[in-house]
Amino acid sequence: IEVKNGDQERFLCKEVSEDDYEEVSRQAFSQNAGNANALSIASAQEQEADGRSVQQWEVHIPEPVLTKQQQVTLVDTPGLNEDPLRDELSHREARTAHAAVLVMDTGQPLTQYEQELLDVMAGQIRGLTIVLNKVDTVAEEVARRAKKRVLKHLEPYGLREEQVVLFNAETPGTEGSVEEDELVQRIHTVALQNVTPVRYGQLLNEVDRCGRALNQRLNHYEEKTQQSVEDLRQEREKRKKKRSACRAKIHSVEEEVRQEGEDAARE
Repeated sequence: IEVKNGDQERFLCKEVSEDDYEEVSRQAFSQNAGNANALSIASAQEQEADGRSVQQWEVHIPEPVLTKQQQVTLVDTPGLNEDPLRDELSHREARTAHAAVLVMDTGQPLTQYEQELLDVMAGQIRGLTIVLNKVDTVAEEVARRAKKRVLKHLEPYGLREEQVVLFNAETPGTEGSVEEDELVQRIHTVALQNVTPVRYGQLLNEVDRCGRALNQRLNHYEEKTQQSVEDLRQEREKRKKKRSACRAKIHSVEEEVRQEGEDAARE
């Protein structure tokens, strides 16, 4: 299910194997999207073993959070370990998303399939928020161990502690979980940290390009300056040689005059 900003509320649906969406009513969306899990699995079992009848939904709503300027699209992916295609869709979205929220059961975090998904997302770990849900169903110590286990597993990838959040969807803020506003703020912060380095990298590349151009120009001027200095040095050498020649000639004339004067004195 993709949720985007729109001028008015619209609900579009298509089979994953089809190209075009068909617009449906809000009631059809509520009934079918809300029951998508049972519908797609039942269809896969009865018709196609690979689950090719999975439905994809596109929802447009006039929501300020999803402004066109920000170009934000929320994608609610299928669950894991339900059928091959749904797993494939989740992995595909995980690889291309700027930021992702992975919801795990606090009582059973890091199942085999969740570990596989995290390995796929290793390159985007900066934009990942892990929500350990249903903390009210386990003891507080169990919740702490679950968070510690997740952090230890993802430590090689550089996951930070603030990216793992204990949460209770039914009653946020209870049983040691964070409030809903804090969860949203954490997700927002992590998402920005993931997207910003891309723009920061582009800025660094531009600065580097300008720096290289400036260095080339400075090198050009330095070469011209060095050439001018070399020309001056050569001109100085020429003048020095001329000065020496003149002094030698003057000395020769002085010596000749002195000799003639001595000769004249003897006579």
